[in-house]
Amino acid sequence: GPRSLRMKNYVLLSLIVIGISPLINPLCAQHEKFAQIELENATTIATESWINPQINFFGTKTWNDSKWGCYYFSLVKPDWGQAYVGLSYQVLPWLNLNAGIGLETHDEPIRYNLGSFAATNNWTLSQIYEYGGSGFWYYITLNYKINPSFKMGLVAKRYLGVGPNFEFSIPNYPMVFQLSPVYDFEFDELRFMTVLRYIL
Repeated sequence: GPRSLRMKNYVLLSLIVIGISPLINPLCAQHEKFAQIELENATTIATESWINPQINFFGTKTWNDSKWGCYYFSLVKPDWGQAYVGLSYQVLPWLNLNAGIGLETHDEPIRYNLGSFAATNNWTLSQIYEYGGSGFWYYITLNYKINPSFKMGLVAKRYLGVGPNFEFSIPNYPMVFQLSPVYDFEFDELRFMTVLRYIL
């Protein structure tokens, strides 16, 4: 039944999470690294759905003396999960492009990813696009750094909404708190996204 299928999908996803990381490590050993883990929650006001947690993990590494690198992303929440791995390329000093492939907990499990990250002066623009069995998804953030402890901007995330984005951090401490009050025009609902991000 559905419960059995969901359990099988989680087992499959867990194997991917455990298996892909050591697979990409030898390819990227002895190079620049970055990793973060997030605890995210989406609150829907109209339905009084206050707690909808998910855990995100992202890691990236680049080869020495090269514009190429690799990255890994996984997401797990109570009723769904995904993981993928891919390659990144530093097109310009301020622009990075990436593409990846992986699996999601769906009857058609293959999932594809395209993304970009641009940073110039105090502006950053992150774009993530995915497509697979569960459909098309996007996550776009545009932020401006006001000072070392505070960024603000805009966020657009499918199944969440569109609205302002605020990020607070403590200088020299690897933790960020993100708050985004957004409106979902696709489903006509007001939501709040909160994220606690820890830089590993």
